[in-house]
Amino acid sequence: ATPGGVSASLEFWLKADAGTGSTSDGGTVNPWEDQLDVNNAIKSGTIALPTYQTNQLNFNPVMDYSAAANQVYNIPNSGDINTINNTIEKSFSIVFTTGTDVASRQVLYEEGGQARGVNAYIFNNELYVGAWNRVSSDGSGDDWGFESEKISIVANTTYLLTFNMLGNNSRNGKLELISEGKLELTNNNIGRLYSHGGQIGLGGMLNDSYFEPSANGEAGNNYYFKGELAEITYAKEYLDAAKRNRLESYLAIKYGITLDQSSAQNYTASDGTVVWSGSTNSSYNNDIAGIAKDDDTELDQLKSKSVNASSVVTIANGTSISSPSAFSVDNSFLIWGHNGSSGTALTGDYLGKTDFGVARVWRVSESGTVGNVRLAISNTD
Repeated sequence: ATPGGVSASLEFWLKADAGTGSTSDGGTVNPWEDQLDVNNAIKSGTIALPTYQTNQLNFNPVMDYSAAANQVYNIPNSGDINTINNTIEKSFSIVFTTGTDVASRQVLYEEGGQARGVNAYIFNNELYVGAWNRVSSDGSGDDWGFESEKISIVANTTYLLTFNMLGNNSRNGKLELISEGKLELTNNNIGRLYSHGGQIGLGGMLNDSYFEPSANGEAGNNYYFKGELAEITYAKEYLDAAKRNRLESYLAIKYGITLDQSSAQNYTASDGTVVWSGSTNSSYNNDIAGIAKDDDTELDQLKSKSVNASSVVTIANGTSISSPSAFSVDNSFLIWGHNGSSGTALTGDYLGKTDFGVARVWRVSESGTVGNVRLAISNTD
């Protein structure tokens, strides 16, 4: 199995619901085991580790970096990640939730140092992706400086970020910043990236890195993340739109994230089957969530509620909200969304009557064989 069933040059896959050993709230995990290869995340010197927390993000666990103490993971140098001789392609996707502070600089992921590398970080209420090769003696396509793109973000919010890079020897390749499946920005000044050693930091800067031009090169261990991280996937390949959609659909369903629908996006299974059509359901593309079983991407989401604050519906497989049942058939999906109405209060005594209820209307799409489900709406919503 691979994330999204994507047959790309995937190098590591870290997710808080696997490879952790301990599943106790507040415990630490070392190593956090890679689900694809041997690129485990481990403790870095004396710096503390984040803590494991259950039932945090759409009923899934996370790694919690929010403590006052600095917390970080290190992924050792790898010839398939950062010390590869040279490359023009990289992609990684991260599901994370910001903390209360999105003003100070906080590194989500970084590899390399001041001369060459890539990163993703928070600073001044914005989310950045960056890439750089600042050396003029490496070879073809080198010396293209530091390039970055950014979008606005807010506190206490869950994001699905994808960094997607396709450089070239002419130094006019691309770096894409993608949020919730939407291509937000493209930088067209990317060349070839050469080997860049130094520790790989997950949730902080280890050794050194490079940031937006006002900061330039920075040395030491610093800029620790202060939120929650649920999952990261990494490929030494630029992901085309179809592969990326499968990967991001998997992450979105698992974590209750609505893929951006400003331009209709589908949710697709690992085999490419459309399980929620963004265009067909364009009037119901709000607070999209789902339950699903898709073995080729290790998706087994038995209970779900959109992470959006406006969401009021929880659905669980089987007949119990608190103890959902296992799926009996692979490749089964139940996805839902609503019409965007803010009206969730009952319009009257609707029992035994018609045309009474709530102004918000939901549509549900089933693929495969789901069977009975249980639905709950909080009586406080």
